[in-house]
Amino acid sequence: MSDKLTESLWLSGELSYKLHGNQKEIYNQMRSAKAGEEIVILAARRFGKSFLSAVYACELAIKFKNSKVILLAPSKDQAKEIYTPILKSISADAPRGFMRETKSVNKWVVGSSELVFAGFDTISEALRGRGAIAILVDEAGFTRADEYNYIIKSVLSPMLLPTFGGKPKGVLIFISTPAKLPDHPFNIKCEEHELQGKLKRYTVYDNPALTPEDITAIISECGGEDSPDFLREYMCRNVRDKGGLIIPKFDLENVINYSTRPSFDFVKWIVADTGGIRDKCVLHVFGRTVNDNKCVIIDERVLDENTDVMIIGKNILELSKEHEVNKNHIWVDAHGQTRVDLLSLCNISAPCPPKQDRDSAISALNAAFFRKDIFVLSNCEFTIKSLLNCTFNVSRTDFLRTAAYGHADAIMCAVYGWRVEQMVPKSKYFNEYGSGFQISGNSQRNDSQLKKIAAKLNPFAARKAS
Repeated sequence: MSDKLTESLWLSGELSYKLHGNQKEIYNQMRSAKAGEEIVILAARRFGKSFLSAVYACELAIKFKNSKVILLAPSKDQAKEIYTPILKSISADAPRGFMRETKSVNKWVVGSSELVFAGFDTISEALRGRGAIAILVDEAGFTRADEYNYIIKSVLSPMLLPTFGGKPKGVLIFISTPAKLPDHPFNIKCEEHELQGKLKRYTVYDNPALTPEDITAIISECGGEDSPDFLREYMCRNVRDKGGLIIPKFDLENVINYSTRPSFDFVKWIVADTGGIRDKCVLHVFGRTVNDNKCVIIDERVLDENTDVMIIGKNILELSKEHEVNKNHIWVDAHGQTRVDLLSLCNISAPCPPKQDRDSAISALNAAFFRKDIFVLSNCEFTIKSLLNCTFNVSRTDFLRTAAYGHADAIMCAVYGWRVEQMVPKSKYFNEYGSGFQISGNSQRNDSQLKKIAAKLNPFAARKAS
């Protein structure tokens, strides 16, 4: 490329010639970001994430004169260490004096604009002065969870809100590998974007700079294709300790996209797990698909701990009306006084779901997800996150209680809903016309068979059940 052409590209802010093929695909997604938008990208190690972010930051700085772009890493020192050699490499063919490091070791000038290095420990300081038009977050998964929550909610998210004049302030772009901690808030953000169809994932196999021999060597270094390090760092998967999960056989294959939801038999049922003063209250609406007779959690309501009985009753009645649920098809797990109040204040008389042999019931739900007999609609986000993340405590005697998911309340609500599924009849329409859809109906499940399945899927719970 001639010096004249290179200079022209620099002055116009067109630097994509520095990127390889799949980097350009991510680069195009970055360029398509609208003001006020948040983009999340997972990319494998050795993909050149930091180089790509730096190139895009330079382009923004050139195209938006007198602006500020922030390159954010877990700490300011890391940002400096990562980006200083990269920017020196990028600027090697820039017009003389057009891009330079300032006396401040945390700032570069590109044209009339600034690139600022910052960390989650110094981001508030970096935002002083004129507002940033973009923040590019490198390796968000390697921040401390509490620090991440504070910075995202209190510092970065307000940047995306409309200004007094009605225009959003900037764009927020995350590019990282998943965090090691499965429940890290960045991993939860990734799962939210994936459920919405917005997450972009680029694995080691998408990197054209690596040869098959390189990938084989990486797999060997990580300890195999199924090793946690390879799955997380090179396949960009949120790796969980399946042994500690309550429902290890649930995954995103058990989620039905809400936009393509199937037809449901119009006989549905509601189950509520009331949390009392310590835990969340979760309400589920269940139904069966007409085409293949699968059980689906169709809708959810999640209420905070210590919610007033009137509010719980109001939500049950609203769901009942919205989904046309017969009053005889409602089950509520609640203490005695709560049940009395639901009846006297809300006219809700609902039996408790069967509660004997809890661990066997948990194993039954786990087996049902494994067999793909039960699914969850993607609009039930709290339930999906609970199924993916809730674990037993260290001694495995109870569920681990967390601020995010309570006492695994959504899981117990699902357990009850699956347990009472056989108690809910199909509609007359379903019975008369179901055969046209090759529906065989649910057979009675044999407890001894269930325990054999449970022994394979969840040995601890099955052992207790026996």
